[in-house]
Amino acid sequence: MEKMKIFIVEDEPIEALDLKHILGRLGYSVTGAAMSGEECIRQIPSDPPDLIIMDIRLRGDMDGIDAAAELRKKYDIPIIFATAFSDKTSLTRAKLTEPYGYIIKPYDERNLYTTIEMSLDKYRIDRRLKESEIKYRNLSSHLQSLREAERTQIAREIHDELGQSLTALKMDISWIKNRLPSGQNDLFEKMGAMSSLVDTIIDTVRRISSELRPGILDDLGLHAAIEWCADEFQKRNRIPCRVSCNTDDLDIDEMKSITIYRIFQESLTNIIRHAHATEVAVSLVREGDALILTVQDNGRGISEEEINDPSSLGIIGIRERALSCGGTAFISGVTGRGTTVKTVIPLEGSEQ
Repeated sequence: MEKMKIFIVEDEPIEALDLKHILGRLGYSVTGAAMSGEECIRQIPSDPPDLIIMDIRLRGDMDGIDAAAELRKKYDIPIIFATAFSDKTSLTRAKLTEPYGYIIKPYDERNLYTTIEMSLDKYRIDRRLKESEIKYRNLSSHLQSLREAERTQIAREIHDELGQSLTALKMDISWIKNRLPSGQNDLFEKMGAMSSLVDTIIDTVRRISSELRPGILDDLGLHAAIEWCADEFQKRNRIPCRVSCNTDDLDIDEMKSITIYRIFQESLTNIIRHAHATEVAVSLVREGDALILTVQDNGRGISEEEINDPSSLGIIGIRERALSCGGTAFISGVTGRGTTVKTVIPLEGSEQ
């Protein structure tokens, strides 16, 4: 079995040598050592280890915590901190780098072995969880793509096939109505009622088709689609919905447009179901290299428990849609003062 490779970062040569001997006795392979954070960062790319033991206090401009933070951005390598000083400030900073363990100097062979093995085991579990999360996200994104394609197809069939048939039926009713003999008042009224019913059905078909896939999104873009959706929301629920956008000159790719539109739809649905709001404010703005959608209501507010509730499928759906485009959704609320859903989607990949 291949020995586990460990890299040591220690600015005291005697302590580094002592640690190397202990690790050798424990059956590990020390593949390198550095006396500073900068030196560690330079050496790691040539032969990435399985684990790094990092002294927190190092000479130079970069201490162990700074070096660990830099390494975490580039490499997926577990780090164990070694320290003779466990002050609160250092430990608080160290936690931000998500280390896999701590070792207190002077080194105790048994504690060292236990910490290393527990850290490596935790790392393996984390890797499996990350791999599962990636698979889940890929599956979720694939299912959303399939759902959108299916919605588009159904919307087109409803609009074209059913819509055309209803229009033809209305024309036939009108033809018959115009040819009724005089004195047939009952039939004349019946034909009028039938024509009105067909008009209602045509409106319903158009509404369902638009909700499945608004043609305005494809024809006029995201800004127009959001204004249309806000207007429909306002008409049906009698809740004022103000929209502010500065994206008219921005060409956003189809996937991101659909994602933002669906997040907007879900946010409005949640407002209707839960918020008891009397006003909604919506903004769609470009800030730097990101597109930001903010939906804010003045309703009852949302609690942290509700935000983190695993059964809150609407919130989960919003977050997953944002993640599918490399973005993030932030949900916050103040009791009695409303809820805010802020979605940040990077514009990379869109024509700007």
